[in-house]
Amino acid sequence: MGEEPTIYEMSPDELKDFITDLFVEFDTDQNGHLDRKEFKAVMKTAKLGLSNKDIRAIMAEADEDGSGFIEYREFVPLMVDLITLLKAKEEAAMNRLDEEEVRERQRAGYIVERERIRVVCCAVRRRRRLSSSL
Repeated sequence: MGEEPTIYEMSPDELKDFITDLFVEFDTDQNGHLDRKEFKAVMKTAKLGLSNKDIRAIMAEADEDGSGFIEYREFVPLMVDLITLLKAKEEAAMNRLDEEEVRERQRAGYIVERERIRVVCCAVRRRRRLSSSL
């Protein structure tokens, strides 16, 4: 059995299922919405690197009706936006890394397969240029 995809590698359907499962799991009182405590638990468990202040700001922004709760219809677009933003941020950071940093991140398990392929292609191109100049 293969490894499960990361959130960045999930198809739209897999991502929606994942987000739904998160909502259900953290709606501990099963009232159909997340209160501040439940929402904070989701964000902390997701390990997104958000401060408490960030989490409060996100909740305030996502709480469209001002109820103080995050309903499922508010939660899904919020999580999709967060995941998309974090994916873009990670890809931008990866594009700035030098090869040693890339190897270090690979050892730590941070790089997705697509990025490994890009790094290998760059290394092959460099070797070809060096070989042809000799």
